[in-house]
Amino acid sequence: MATAIATAAMLGFGMLAGGVSAAKPGEKTVEILSQPINLRYGEVNNHFQPNQDLPEEIREAFRNKTMAIVDFEVDIVDAQGNQVPLYEMYNHHYAALLGTEEYANAIYQLFKDAPFGIPSPSNLTELVIPENLRKNATGGDGSSTSFRAS
Repeated sequence: MATAIATAAMLGFGMLAGGVSAAKPGEKTVEILSQPINLRYGEVNNHFQPNQDLPEEIREAFRNKTMAIVDFEVDIVDAQGNQVPLYEMYNHHYAALLGTEEYANAIYQLFKDAPFGIPSPSNLTELVIPENLRKNATGGDGSSTSFRAS
């Protein structure tokens, strides 16, 4: 395929909620499309995309509540929303980061300009989460001060 193809990663989140869906009882499924990724044959995309909010209905349903994400799936679709066969597109890694807007923006700023998807380690073996974001990132008392970028 010599021409450029536009693809998007479609995330399907399964979350515990009281909604109606094809998911298990008590679960609700939400689809979120990434921004388009334009690639040519053999080309690699290894960049973080800007943050996206969850749909308003989900944010409202879980405002000031805990939401349990029980599963997420990634599918590659073309510009018309059709699944792209594996012989045309290969997805080696896909990551979804969920957190507060402040935390997600801090992580995006760290990674957005990295040429290979992660910043140069500069003699560091771990990336340190800023102190003001530790509690939000760990979901606990903030005692975990770092995470592995693997």
